[in-house]
Amino acid sequence: MPRPLDTYLDAIKKWFASLYDRGTGRLPANETLQQGRYIISKTIGRGGMGAVYLAIDNNRSGPNGPLPVAIKELSQARLNDAERREARELFRQEIELLKSLSHPNIPCVYDSFEERGRSYMVMQYIQGETLQERLKRSPGYALPVKDVLLYGVQLCDALEYLHRQNIIFRDLKPSNIMVQHNGHIYLIDFGIARHFKPGKQFDTYAFGTPGYISPEQWGQTTPRSDLYSLGVTLHECLTREKSGMLSKSFQFTRASDLNWEVPPQLEALLEKLLQK
Repeated sequence: MPRPLDTYLDAIKKWFASLYDRGTGRLPANETLQQGRYIISKTIGRGGMGAVYLAIDNNRSGPNGPLPVAIKELSQARLNDAERREARELFRQEIELLKSLSHPNIPCVYDSFEERGRSYMVMQYIQGETLQERLKRSPGYALPVKDVLLYGVQLCDALEYLHRQNIIFRDLKPSNIMVQHNGHIYLIDFGIARHFKPGKQFDTYAFGTPGYISPEQWGQTTPRSDLYSLGVTLHECLTREKSGMLSKSFQFTRASDLNWEVPPQLEALLEKLLQK
């Protein structure tokens, strides 16, 4: 039975721990969350909106023991109170949106919680690399056409599923696409996805990545905005060209002029996707 002094010191330690903030993406290995349910293994990603950890879920088991999960931590760096409330609301909306979806190219959400003043989302762990990482390590100037077609078919399938529910992804780009070793892809980071509202002139929040967002995305986004971003992503995979993205000219070189392996049918599709 613990002595009264030990209990008092333990309470003080927990109180100090609740105040101690290491910063986004800096939880060390073996740190626990949710009263020991999740054990942090390592940080596997950082971005403007937060960080992602690889962790073990002691409450979910597979053939080889506890299952690995990905835990997304909301960033609150350099935010005032109003901005922090807004960030938490957007994070909550992302969690609710993902919980409502069920598609083979969209990761599952298992849990969400707040701890030590921070917000967390527990998701399916996807072993692989982003399409951006794949592009960086690929020899030559482009990915094989057959691989790009495989990714494109899956992206169209995922976007069709979202658009049927009036959901616009709004940030389709290589760094938001995970690729597994067998070529299966996942759309990740739904932080700025939104429900399409016909007749609305402007989006409530103007988000997106310059170069990949469509011209009309500076006003009201529609499902076609995702199709433009799909065209930019596939064009980059086939050509590595970034001039139209970086200059904000929305003008791209014909894919076959940069990669002779691009077939005429695919080039015609890209030109249609990339129209203003």
